Amino acid sequence: PAPQLAPAEPPPSAKRELVILISIDTLRADHLGLYGHHRFTSPNLDLFALEGTVFEDASSVAPWTLPAHASMLTGLYPLGHAVVDVDTKLPEGVPTIAKLLGKNGWKTAAAVNSMWLLKKTHEVTRDFHHFLFVQDVATARLPTTPITDQAITWIRDSENSNLFLFMHYYDVHSDYTSLPRFEKLMVSDYEGEADGTSWQLNVASMPDAFIESCHRVFEEEKCSFGSGETTRIVDSSVRKRKFEPEDIRHLEELYDAGIRQLDTELGRFFELLRAENLLDSTRIIITSDHGEEFSDHGSFYHVETPYQEILHVPLIFRGPGIAAGRRIQAPVSLVDLAPTILAWAGVNAPSEIDGFDLSPL
Repeated sequence: PAPQLAPAEPPPSAKRELVILISIDTLRADHLGLYGHHRFTSPNLDLFALEGTVFEDASSVAPWTLPAHASMLTGLYPLGHAVVDVDTKLPEGVPTIAKLLGKNGWKTAAAVNSMWLLKKTHEVTRDFHHFLFVQDVATARLPTTPITDQAITWIRDSENSNLFLFMHYYDVHSDYTSLPRFEKLMVSDYEGEADGTSWQLNVASMPDAFIESCHRVFEEEKCSFGSGETTRIVDSSVRKRKFEPEDIRHLEELYDAGIRQLDTELGRFFELLRAENLLDSTRIIITSDHGEEFSDHGSFYHVETPYQEILHVPLIFRGPGIAAGRRIQAPVSLVDLAPTILAWAGVNAPSEIDGFDLSPL
């Protein structure tokens, strides 16, 4: 009789790839424990970093959100992608990593927490298949749990597809308003006037001559900031505060409370990934678009200056093929993220890209 053949084994299903890029708005590197900060701001990130590779000298390309994220998502310096001020959009001919990955069969999703990253306004996030915008409310900063929750939903819904996920958190940005339990952890007693609002920080950084000129002759075009209901003006009622050391300490503690709040939310995200058996099989990059000033060179907030407190950002890699416990001193940039992610996906980067694949490091 003919031999009985065992039923053929079904072909193994291709293992899906999951790559996550997390951007923490306004997070300067030296306020994390893994970069030597003296306050206990980042226990979850510190542990995450021990299980991956830390770049000690990572730089942003700009001191504010929009051009920095455009570089992060295109691999081009600002003059290359042309998103350099509030009136510019990403040119149609500039490909984003979301578009390049999408053309190669990947699903892409972005959950963001800043108006600068709205899809149609500046088009930096235009190519993501799935998109969530969570309104940032400066005066009522709560943990951005919707970012985490939507990310987990997308991850579960794409179990049969390769997925690139971009997550953007705003908890650290001013106004420095965190939940009371995080302020109790990080903020000591204080009776001064420093409140950590964006407007107070902006006014504290304005040149005296500018404020005096607006006091003498108020010109709306010159002395107004913002638009609509958020417009702020510099008139005779505006007083520039001179912050003393105890005021600056208080501002930094409020800022650190925001970091601790965000770190706790990231800890929740890592645990959700672990519960899905995905934490160790997922490549994750954590970084920031820029830092923050605390009178390091006489100013506060960000946007205006390119000092290290603004440009030195954290950069942590974790996942398959990424060494644990390694710290790399070679200088790298946010423009290097796009070519690295494309290399992981086996997608050729455009020839005109400015960044480099960091995989060899």
